[in-house]
Amino acid sequence: MASINLDEDRLIVLSSTVHGDDSSIVRVFSRALGVVPIWVKMGKTRRARGEGAKWHPLALLDARGLHRKGSEGLFRVRTADRAHRLDALTTDVRRSAVAFFLAEFLWKTFPEEAAHPEVVDWTWRWVVELDATPHPANVHVRYLAGLTALLGLAPAFPPPSAAHGLDLTTGEYMPVDTPDETHMSPLGTQAFYTLSQGGEFPVNGGMRRELVLGLVHYIQLQLSGVRTLKSYEVLEAIFH
Repeated sequence: MASINLDEDRLIVLSSTVHGDDSSIVRVFSRALGVVPIWVKMGKTRRARGEGAKWHPLALLDARGLHRKGSEGLFRVRTADRAHRLDALTTDVRRSAVAFFLAEFLWKTFPEEAAHPEVVDWTWRWVVELDATPHPANVHVRYLAGLTALLGLAPAFPPPSAAHGLDLTTGEYMPVDTPDETHMSPLGTQAFYTLSQGGEFPVNGGMRRELVLGLVHYIQLQLSGVRTLKSYEVLEAIFH
């Protein structure tokens, strides 16, 4: 990829790694570019620390002057301002756990420098919902189910019977007696189909676990290969 200089872009923060004494490497999901690393100067003054705080997982930023010289190396950005403050997301442990999980899912699932503006728009919508809703327990379930539809991976029709589950390797229905890592249970499959169509389905406990792990596995199998999400353990502990 040649030199890049974008006047405006939308960024969703995915991760941040300290780099030296006063800077970080921040991985973001750019609407125009896909997942890219940005060098960000943090500084040590009170004002600089306040600026650095905006680079939290799933922060929504309006960026100006996103640029990189040549085809390799880190991007830099002239300004990046909060599009939403997201106070509840950053102060409530339940919302923060969902944010860390979805951010890790995104950067481990979508390859770098492959633009998916529809995914950024979908994620942006659900980050705002995560911050606003009084009931955050199933936001990530609905997000993942809807994402499969957005990516063209959701089943086009409901399960043919109450005994059919989903084969996560092929995306096809089949009779499932014993669910496992690659086969979703019939009830889980019914929930997935309903939620992927924007419908309502009661989800809690074991059903939530099956859907989250199954949908992550399914999406990753289709896009990039399965990678372990370390943040899921925290999520499970909070919403067990």
